[in-house]
Amino acid sequence: MGGTCVFPRANGASITLSIVISARKAAQYFPGENPIGKSLIINDELEKPYVISGVMRDMPIQSHLVPIDFLVTLTEVEFWQGEQQYWRANNYHTYVRLQEGTDVADLEQKLLGLVDKYYLPILLSVLISSGPFLRRLERLLLLLLWGPSVSKPLKRLV
Repeated sequence: MGGTCVFPRANGASITLSIVISARKAAQYFPGENPIGKSLIINDELEKPYVISGVMRDMPIQSHLVPIDFLVTLTEVEFWQGEQQYWRANNYHTYVRLQEGTDVADLEQKLLGLVDKYYLPILLSVLISSGPFLRRLERLLLLLLWGPSVSKPLKRLV
């Protein structure tokens, strides 16, 4: 159960509702068993079992993905209605593998063009409709729960 794992493909077709789990979770949910091909249920959605298509090594502590134990395909999956078409749904990291010889500066310009064309108009409409950005605060309560030199909660009224 080691090595780098990418979502596998069966006969060139992607696996819908596929999940890759960490070695730690494989040992927790399937002790002493090979979990590949078995199913997991996410969010109690019994009608949508995810098929375990791979086991990945536990992420190193230096990774920005820590703690991560599950990777799921998002093909035909929406966690809320309209999520896959909503330009401001930025709750995922997106990675791309560039072909050898790709002009990165050119690609960045093309991506900025997409942002200008699709994302900025939506963002501006939301900002305009949400009213002023700055609000006057009459009082601000800061609460420091704990820290290296704090033995009990502190409250400070500014």
